[in-house]
Amino acid sequence: MQTHQPAAELAVRRRGRSDRVAPPRPSPAVEAGFALDRDTLLYLQRTAGNTTVAGLVLQATGSGIKAPPKKAPGRASKPATKPRPAVKPSKASGKTAKPAKAKAPAGPSQEELDKQARLGSTGALAGWALAGEANATERKVRGMWRIPLDAIPGGNADPAARDDTAESAADRAIAIVPAFLGRAPKSVEVLLHLHGFGIGYRTQQGKKPQGKFEWSGAGEGQVRDVAVDRMEGQLEESGRAMVGILPQGDLTSGFGKNFDSNAYITAVFDKLVTLKIWDAAPSSSGVVLSGHSGAGSTLASMLAPQLIRKGKDPEAAAPSNLREVVLFDSINSAHELESVTAWVIQSLNADLAAMKSMKQDGRLTYLETSMRLRGYHTHLYDTKYKALKATIDQWFVDNRKALGGKGSPVPARMKANYVIKDADKSETKYESHERMVAHGDRMLDALSALPPAEEQVAFMNRVLAAHIAQGAASFKQQGKEENPDLDDAQLADVPGTGVKMRSDAAAKAGELLVAANSDRKDVRLAAQVDLKAAQEKLAAEPEESPESPGVPQTSPKPAAAKIPAPKKKAEDLIPALEADVLLTDGLSAASGYRGRAHQDRLWKSYFRDKYYPATRKMRAALPGGVHGDEAVTRMVSYIAGKIAPPGYSNHQAGVAIDFWQVRVKGHDIHNDTNADAIGLWKTTWFWAWLNQHAGEYGFLDFNKEPWHWALGRHG
Repeated sequence: MQTHQPAAELAVRRRGRSDRVAPPRPSPAVEAGFALDRDTLLYLQRTAGNTTVAGLVLQATGSGIKAPPKKAPGRASKPATKPRPAVKPSKASGKTAKPAKAKAPAGPSQEELDKQARLGSTGALAGWALAGEANATERKVRGMWRIPLDAIPGGNADPAARDDTAESAADRAIAIVPAFLGRAPKSVEVLLHLHGFGIGYRTQQGKKPQGKFEWSGAGEGQVRDVAVDRMEGQLEESGRAMVGILPQGDLTSGFGKNFDSNAYITAVFDKLVTLKIWDAAPSSSGVVLSGHSGAGSTLASMLAPQLIRKGKDPEAAAPSNLREVVLFDSINSAHELESVTAWVIQSLNADLAAMKSMKQDGRLTYLETSMRLRGYHTHLYDTKYKALKATIDQWFVDNRKALGGKGSPVPARMKANYVIKDADKSETKYESHERMVAHGDRMLDALSALPPAEEQVAFMNRVLAAHIAQGAASFKQQGKEENPDLDDAQLADVPGTGVKMRSDAAAKAGELLVAANSDRKDVRLAAQVDLKAAQEKLAAEPEESPESPGVPQTSPKPAAAKIPAPKKKAEDLIPALEADVLLTDGLSAASGYRGRAHQDRLWKSYFRDKYYPATRKMRAALPGGVHGDEAVTRMVSYIAGKIAPPGYSNHQAGVAIDFWQVRVKGHDIHNDTNADAIGLWKTTWFWAWLNQHAGEYGFLDFNKEPWHWALGRHG
């Protein structure tokens, strides 16, 4: 279809071009036959400004919009600018001071330069017609391009007028595109997120939202996805090549009578190509379907089309390459709960059927990339989400045997793919419902449930290579070479542990553990005697009065007695290390020799499960973003004190051992590099014993990991 295109637009297609003449500012007069179609309005808004466009619309439509009020008669209007004062002579010299030189106009911002570089010389600008600043054109939000898109078919067609925004809701969407994708991405993931009741992603006008379903919370001149949901920030911190698509719905989360998600995603991709944001539409490697609050009606129709009630529910089709469903307080009714439950049971049964002929390792591999569900709720939605969680729990009880039975890791691994997370204690009010997507970075948490994406794996491999290079440089300075793998003839068991080390190290570690366990038993016997004496002492002491601590109680308690202080514990009356040894049932080892392949697997699992998530925000703030060169350098520094690179670990040399404490139930001590776990380790009797006696057996400590000791080496 041919659309009206002003002649001036043929001369210049975008801002920022220095080699073409800027178009003339359009006259505010409307000529006969002048077409005020969408493209013309959008063009004029960008080149002539909102005031000119508003005047043209008023003349062309005779809409009755009120003109600005005239000033009261008799009051002279103030000059637009104050007259320039005469130049006065300088007091010091008597000479006439030279007028200050005018500052050179500021150059384009970095955002504008980035935009120009991305769009290229034939690019076009995105944006909504007659929109506030936030939606007038694309802009960069941290490392993501936020792109308002107009004329997107297949979605909501209702303008959904409100008192607090002049922006229409019809045929519009927001696209969030990672800047690192450039113009020629081959494949991307998609997040299709549907908003709840209200303003959606339109710009709020005025300090207070007004109209039906008034809550917005974005603030004057702000938009929900940036100021409330923090969608751009969470997508960036995920580190995934994922494009966010946020359809603009009506006031009650309506997204069209027949919302076909596949067709809608295609329409958005095509629009991004038309706007020269991409040279060609990439393929979609998978879709995350997400929704908040009132979006539950459309989500229910997508997930369980067989349960759609004619005349009551919207017609909607789920994406064909769905990988995850994320529900934010979006189970609103018994029907929606029935629909979501039906989809969950269908997905669980499909997983079970797919794994039927697989062995355990094959099942675990399958579950790495199978369907995911994440459900998040505030206390306002407790009942329905807890009902869904109970259904999921019961399914796993009923199918435990088919999944491998007791002792198999398959049930737990599969259940980790279908998670309903409870509300925080503070989430009891309506505002917490509106802010829940950003609360605790829940969208980021949901995306973290997906298997690692290609770009994340590439980043991990760059960090690993840099860490190995660092290890090689350190060894070279010490005159050492990379650790070779040891063969079976060079290894021996550490007695009583099932852990192997280099033969001489295994023998010394065995002697150490025998001595430590012997001393532990002796100290424990003495601690038991001291504990019994403390218990007898406490039993003999008279009860203390709540009103007068330390004074024997000789009179009846008053009617309104104060709450007494907590009773003393006998364990508090004996030395702390004696109290700890009573909680220590045995001493053993968790790890010894690890070949290069083992160390490589362990390094990658720690990177994926611990180090990568823990550093997201830090990396997002660096030059180059979450996967840039600076991020690689910072990650190597972060990891260096936590695990050695393959080829340079004392475990691979066969001389390191990770000790393990067997503890009384409820008093576990974990070998974990978080500060709390390390601090707890260093309060134990075994830690004190190692510091006093490990050197007698040739073992030296690694202070950053109190459980890690090596024969003849620190760290």
